[in-house]
Amino acid sequence: MKLSHLDLFCGPGGFATGFEWAGFRTVAGIDVHQPSLSTFARNHPKAKTMNADIRDVHPEDVLSLVGSDSFDVMSAGVPCEGFSMANRNRTKFNDVRNFLFVEFLRLAEALKPRVLLVENVANLARHAGGVFAEEIENGMRSLGYRTSSTILNAVDFGVPQRRRRVMFVGFREEEAHFTWPVGTASSPLTVADAIIGDLPVLDSDERSASYIGDPVTDYQRLMRGSQAQLMNHQAPRHPPETIERIGRTAPGAPMYENYKQRIRLHPDKHHHYWLHNHQVGYNLF
Repeated sequence: MKLSHLDLFCGPGGFATGFEWAGFRTVAGIDVHQPSLSTFARNHPKAKTMNADIRDVHPEDVLSLVGSDSFDVMSAGVPCEGFSMANRNRTKFNDVRNFLFVEFLRLAEALKPRVLLVENVANLARHAGGVFAEEIENGMRSLGYRTSSTILNAVDFGVPQRRRRVMFVGFREEEAHFTWPVGTASSPLTVADAIIGDLPVLDSDERSASYIGDPVTDYQRLMRGSQAQLMNHQAPRHPPETIERIGRTAPGAPMYENYKQRIRLHPDKHHHYWLHNHQVGYNLF
């Protein structure tokens, strides 16, 4: 029988996809954002869904939803906006989103999954002197879990994006042996590996539902899967001044002096958090 996975703050289903690729069975996803939950349901049709604020979810609600009283893994991509480097107000301690991990621990105490997994932006590890990271691990330990944490970078695992995330894991079983994975990518994938020869170039506010042709890299084949139609490929409606700014920005350079993370694509490098194509620009991931 497959191991079971319960996904809180599930979003469109990133954790669920990874667990299912690893052979798990995702039994349910819970999220407050209905559009994300609709995507989750489409990608994980065998899993149940609940559209709810985690603060209003009771253990009995979860048990009733899935018809089970035990789970092997419970994961949470707890909200990251309060810790993100992209948030200019991240130094504020009283962002309510920063404390939603407490709700995850509340449900963990009642549901008692064998393993807990929490993910957030890497900046959480040092935010407010590291108090949030410390409280997450202390909370797990108070429930009887042995804990471990680390920072992983997606670019080390075959993703053409520099995306660092802090990960926390907790185990109930004393005999369980766990080690964090080691990066498998011998050389980072580039922007060209991800999109060139695969995705059509777009003008402002333009969209396309067709690929250029057959995939030309293994990464492009993986991203398509069995899907023949190109989905969600739409450029933002940029004003002319933004289009001009992108045009005069060197590939790989930031577009704004005071906002270094807005970087124009460089075809021979992996990217950071936002992408812009060589003409207009669009959010890719």
